[in-house]
Amino acid sequence: MRATGTAGSIETVFLLLIFVMPFVAAPPMAARIFDIPGLKLPNLVAALAFLIFLGTQRPPQRPDKLYRGALVAFSAYLAFFTFAFVRSLPNVARFHSLLPESFQAGLSEYWQSYYAVPVLFAFSFVYVLQRMCSREGLLLSISAICAAIFVLSCAIIAVMLSHPDAIMNTDPSRTAISKLTGAYLGLHYNGAGTMYVIAGPLLLYMSLTRGSFWTVNLVAALAAVLLLKSRTAIFTFAAMGAMTFIILGRTKILAAIAPLVLAGGLTVLGRVVVQLLSMGITKGGISTFALFSGREQAIWLPLLAEWLGDPNRLMWGAGLFGLMTSNFLYSVHSIFPTGEAHNFYLEFFLDNGIIMFAIFAVLLIGFLTWSWRLGRRLHTPLYWVLFLCVVSFLIAGFTGRRYFPESENFLMFPVLAMMINAARLKLRDPNFTRSGKIDVVNNSDGFRAH
Repeated sequence: MRATGTAGSIETVFLLLIFVMPFVAAPPMAARIFDIPGLKLPNLVAALAFLIFLGTQRPPQRPDKLYRGALVAFSAYLAFFTFAFVRSLPNVARFHSLLPESFQAGLSEYWQSYYAVPVLFAFSFVYVLQRMCSREGLLLSISAICAAIFVLSCAIIAVMLSHPDAIMNTDPSRTAISKLTGAYLGLHYNGAGTMYVIAGPLLLYMSLTRGSFWTVNLVAALAAVLLLKSRTAIFTFAAMGAMTFIILGRTKILAAIAPLVLAGGLTVLGRVVVQLLSMGITKGGISTFALFSGREQAIWLPLLAEWLGDPNRLMWGAGLFGLMTSNFLYSVHSIFPTGEAHNFYLEFFLDNGIIMFAIFAVLLIGFLTWSWRLGRRLHTPLYWVLFLCVVSFLIAGFTGRRYFPESENFLMFPVLAMMINAARLKLRDPNFTRSGKIDVVNNSDGFRAH
């Protein structure tokens, strides 16, 4: 499984871009080179990939409907992003005054950090869609994501085991875990968990279809998710894992290992896991305040009330990072000042207003309906695995952080492109991944589906 010649070198750069995505925010990777703003190693990789793509662009001579539709959808997404970003420019000074460690005072650095770089990484969607639409390209892209997650898992496990007090701490706020992930990964533990939410079905797919190292990778990912103590990541990772077993026809294996995994988690972390799983459950029923860590009363409801009371914000939102323009959250009355809504559906409304939110909701529902119908038509297990990655991310969004490109969700872009490519390959070759597995053989094409 090796690409050759110039084409192979080009694809290697695209794969490297995918590989570095989980580490973009990590302090060693986020450090400036020669103290030049924007000059960071991941940014250089993203810029190199973009320049190579422009210089070697070779769109299909007869692009299929899925290819054209995917590019239109991606263009619409970038239009949403650009609209929200431009409207946020007047607020940069306020962002800097509230969170000077995250937002620089100058417009140039704000543009580089929160628009140019995210767009460069988002373009991985186009690279994979156009240059990796083959059995080899699909397998290489999946392998790049899963290998990156393995490195991330090893880093998380090493960091957490070196700080056992943070692991065993049952503080509901999980401040100790947040400090560790912030110091070593540059992310909140929920942000790190989002990467596992996105990649979880792929990790299990590789374990079930290829075994060996990929099974070790899955076990490491499971340990990392538990150690992060992100409830959203734990529940979503487990639920989508069960769904992956089902769509791959491995229900017997699921029934056999589910009790073992639960028992192993309880044995290793014991009361910590019990405390996480039972958070919000009281003698009187379910406490939404405890379940959502107070967000619905301290963030969601006050923000909704504030936006509903302002016609301009209600109709058009406040631009990117709109909630940071809130008069309530950053007043003396607030008990929970924050830089994100912890719900990216609400955050989309705050940033873009009710009209754009309605359009977004219609498009999202339409996309999911179309994807479901396409999957039923294709009968391709790999397509369904990738579809579960998308659904997993959307479910996590109810307590998640960002819907526009950011380090914690960069992996979503190649995953979406791979889902489209799996459908395109199936439509070209009805035997593609007939049993759910892509493998390599020595034939004239180099690959075949088993």
